[in-house]
Amino acid sequence: MKTFLIVFSVFLAFLAGEVWAAESQLFPITLTAKDSRSALKMAEEEALKQAITKFLSYSEQLTYASAIKKDIIDKIDIFISEANIVNENEENGAKKYNININIKIDDLQKTINNFKINNPTETNPGVVKQVDSKTSNEKARINTHQALNYALIAVSQILYSRDKILITQIYDDIINNINFAEIKDDQELIDLYKRIMDRITEMRIDDEMRNRLAFIKDRKQENAVIKAASDNLPRNSGGGGLWGFIGAAVSSVAGGFIDYELNTAEYQAELDQGNWQLEDKSVREINDLNKQVLETSWRLLNRYSLDGEKRLSQQILGEFSRVLAAPDRAVALRQLIRLENEFSLYPPYWFYRGFLHQTQGQKKEALDCFKNFDKIWRPILIKDPMYAEVAKFLLVDSIERANKENQKKYADIIIKHSDKDSWLNIAFAGIVYDELGDRATAEDIFQRNIDNERGIPVSRLALSNLKQNKKASLGIQEFAELRLKYEESDDLDSLMKLADIGDADSLDKLVARYYLGIGVTKNLVKAYELGKKLADQGYPYSQWVLGCLYEEGQEVEKNWPEAVKWYRLAAAQGLARAQASLGFMYFEGQGVTQDKVEAVKWYRRAAEQGFSKAQGMMGLMYLEGKEVTKDVVEAVKWMNLAVEQDNAAAQYFLGTWYYDGIEGIAQDKTKGLRLLILSAEQGDDWAQNKLGEIYFTEPGSTKDLAEAVRWTRLAAEQGNVDSQTRLGRMLLFGFADGGVAKNETEAAKWMRLAADQGFAEAQYYLGVMFDDGLGVSQDKTAAVNWYRLSAEKNFASAQLLLGLAYVLGEGITEDEKEGIKWLRLAADQNNPIAQGMLGSIYRHGWGVPVDTAEAIKWYHLSASQNSPMAQYNLGEMYYQGEGVTQDKPEALKWFRLAAEQGDEDAQEALKKYDF
Repeated sequence: MKTFLIVFSVFLAFLAGEVWAAESQLFPITLTAKDSRSALKMAEEEALKQAITKFLSYSEQLTYASAIKKDIIDKIDIFISEANIVNENEENGAKKYNININIKIDDLQKTINNFKINNPTETNPGVVKQVDSKTSNEKARINTHQALNYALIAVSQILYSRDKILITQIYDDIINNINFAEIKDDQELIDLYKRIMDRITEMRIDDEMRNRLAFIKDRKQENAVIKAASDNLPRNSGGGGLWGFIGAAVSSVAGGFIDYELNTAEYQAELDQGNWQLEDKSVREINDLNKQVLETSWRLLNRYSLDGEKRLSQQILGEFSRVLAAPDRAVALRQLIRLENEFSLYPPYWFYRGFLHQTQGQKKEALDCFKNFDKIWRPILIKDPMYAEVAKFLLVDSIERANKENQKKYADIIIKHSDKDSWLNIAFAGIVYDELGDRATAEDIFQRNIDNERGIPVSRLALSNLKQNKKASLGIQEFAELRLKYEESDDLDSLMKLADIGDADSLDKLVARYYLGIGVTKNLVKAYELGKKLADQGYPYSQWVLGCLYEEGQEVEKNWPEAVKWYRLAAAQGLARAQASLGFMYFEGQGVTQDKVEAVKWYRRAAEQGFSKAQGMMGLMYLEGKEVTKDVVEAVKWMNLAVEQDNAAAQYFLGTWYYDGIEGIAQDKTKGLRLLILSAEQGDDWAQNKLGEIYFTEPGSTKDLAEAVRWTRLAAEQGNVDSQTRLGRMLLFGFADGGVAKNETEAAKWMRLAADQGFAEAQYYLGVMFDDGLGVSQDKTAAVNWYRLSAEKNFASAQLLLGLAYVLGEGITEDEKEGIKWLRLAADQNNPIAQGMLGSIYRHGWGVPVDTAEAIKWYHLSASQNSPMAQYNLGEMYYQGEGVTQDKPEALKWFRLAAEQGDEDAQEALKKYDF
């Protein structure tokens, strides 16, 4: 136990928030009515019903709640101190009202007590007709002493633990539970609690974290049922091993917010975010408050003649906190036993001591402690989660002793003191009522869980059984086995059966399958409709899917900030897919300010959980060394981890690194080729494309033209633009060695597919095909348009042909200046034809002044790349001494090089010129 959670101690949280209004308590009501007058009347009755219910045990509600309500509502004006309409609005053609009703809570409590006294039933046998005022005052005095001790311990524990979640849980779960009729009405005590509340209000966590806590607890309860049912309940028994199942299940997860206190580290690890500690400023404020509490306690002890020896000092409070925070529970138990004298009149002491005995396997000692708790407990809180926990253990003992009277008593206590999030407690009581023969009550209890949207699979199964006159527990093992089978083998049939009975975890996973199309037909409509509700309830796969849909603009309007919101919620729950998606949004700056450090953080979290895509991304980042320090060893490590999971993209990247050999990675073509084939066989189009390129171009044994065509076609069919272009070239020119016949029409189809995706090389080839009428109708204008698209992407061959089109005026208005601009761009990229063209332009002054030096420069650049045209022209200029000193040997050299390539002009020059 990291911290000491005092369920009752938070009496402080209530009194601080509510006690000063003890005479009149606020009930907010929302309803639809035809007019404001009707709305006020309806709201008053509803508020009064709610207030009455607060003062009745569960069994009393079943027995005579309606009679009490009728009696009191007939005198409604007596109990309403104020009724105000806060706001009203139109909704679906009807008027909706938000109304605040203030109930005279003291008058109501007295009236209810009198009714119960004058109407004895089996639930309150032997009540007397008159209330002994002396006894009542003594009871209030004792309760006030307990309330004071609770306040002292609460402030001490907040100061000691500095845990924001603990403070929030106390504040939220107890704030409406103070039992005003049971304590002294003292203004100084009230002021003390008000100061406590003022201090802790701003120290709470936000709604998002509270929802996460509720979700984690809900899942823990369901898992507890599954494990307990699987271990203890024989198939189709309808009761065999039932109490073993109950004991194992209900002892696994505590109700209220006690489970957080008992398993703080576990919760915080799963929440994966947040600063749990109070800031120093808040600690100082709590310390000042602690001094005020101690001073006030002395005055109250004297005022009410309370036992000063039972007052808890600051020193003993600190000791109590340290004991319960001890990591070794055996040590904590021994030390706690030594504090019995100081805390023997404090009920939570006996709960925690009983809990520690339980952890040490000391069942009898634990039971004795729980009985002590039950004996000294006082009704300071209307709903006390700790009392529900004690009642669970006492109920199991009553079952073992076959004491049906106590079974009903403790089942009532569990129902009365469990909040809606503690659905496992409620289901436990429901099974007990069924075993006691009270099927109607059991049905009501399971229906309550379903209405609260808690523990739906188990509660729905139990309710269905009851309606068929079967045992409530029947079939729970089958449910558990389905869950276990799915979790162990990813069995789709089990998942679908679980989804059919409303298992939320299974429905959540099914949402992801509908989105990804894994095992089921991809259905984004179903993914959205089913996922939206689950995402709102906190289920991570649905939150991730909703984020994907908002990111992509599918089924909803594209909204990147909304996508980030859902990714963040799922990522905070530890869902690796969501963490990787959130990393991507930070990396690209989509929906958030670009932050690559934050991106690396989320990618790393996903990668460390084994998510292969994130591992591959970590490998790429370490190789590039932009977002993290470059580290080739780390890059290979992460990429290998992804490869080990058969991630096709990782196999492609690592295969390429080994095949090509990069800095820090020794070339290993055999290993690289093996990885590329593994990736390609999984359908990775870039691996298929890479293999097509390798088999097409590599010399030696690797070269296999039939394989080149096969992999190229497979990649092309997946939309890979590089392969579509390569396949188009094979079809355009014919590739007999690879078994591809010339087919210009088919070539045009593949070129257009790649060109339409903006691939520059394909756009160039499509321009050539329109220029020459190859596979398409000749269209010079279309040719120029495709050349331009390619040229603007800096594709040199397209720049050359676009420049020639301008110079010649083909497909576009002649413009020598624009033509020279594009030719120069191609020449600057070392295109030999463009360089030779520029040489001729400057030599002859076509659209520019004659500049023989510039001509010589461009001819040299082109000729050095074996352009026969440039070699011939360069030979001419050296022979004539045009722009250079005449040099016949140099001229002879260039003429010969051009002639050897078949240039007829060069061959003629060798015959006619005198060297």
